[in-house]
Amino acid sequence: MPVLGHMSCISFAGSFYLFNKQAPQPRRDLLLSNHSAHTRGHPSGSRAGLGTMNNNGAVATLLQDCKRALDTLLSAKADTHEEEEQQYQQCQALLPDDLRTLLEEAKEMKWPFVPEKWQYKRDVGPEDKTNLQDVISARLPDLLVYLKASIMAKDCVTAAAVVFLIDRFLYWIDASSKLLKIAKGLHKLQPTTPIGPQVVIRQARLAVNAGAGYQGATAPFSQLRPN
Repeated sequence: MPVLGHMSCISFAGSFYLFNKQAPQPRRDLLLSNHSAHTRGHPSGSRAGLGTMNNNGAVATLLQDCKRALDTLLSAKADTHEEEEQQYQQCQALLPDDLRTLLEEAKEMKWPFVPEKWQYKRDVGPEDKTNLQDVISARLPDLLVYLKASIMAKDCVTAAAVVFLIDRFLYWIDASSKLLKIAKGLHKLQPTTPIGPQVVIRQARLAVNAGAGYQGATAPFSQLRPN
């Protein structure tokens, strides 16, 4: 799964560090001083604070719809019709501006991981009080519907951007394996589709959890090549 040219991958004794050479470094003072204000109720790596991420069954159903739509395209190589394009535009219009901006940045591969932007700002204002996890999780059903619409419209770049944004949230509800199947299907449908490093690392983590050896766990990284 290729990523854009300015992403790099470094290995140190089996530990991998992905970085964006153009991305600003987070301000450590803000990370410390604002951690409690911005993450209260949302501990890193936990499932707390998911709020309206809600019904796991509904999420699983939407993911299955996305996978079914992708499988149809892969098997039939169907053309995109005007109806699919209209639905795609309608789903996009339902998303708030801040989420659309995040998707555009994800499509441009501006961040190797979904960031909390207040970490990178010199002056933190009132608009920075909302965590991105709140913005994304509140719209998770809409994003999954948009993912399916993007697949039906054969906009694999947008679909991959949606996968990137929701990856962490689906990991928290044990739905990563289903999402990664969609990511692999997008890459199969359009091999030039850029897949975010966060998603590739997720694949490696699941491989480790499944008992894969060193080679199996690091295989996804072999495809992270700068142009």
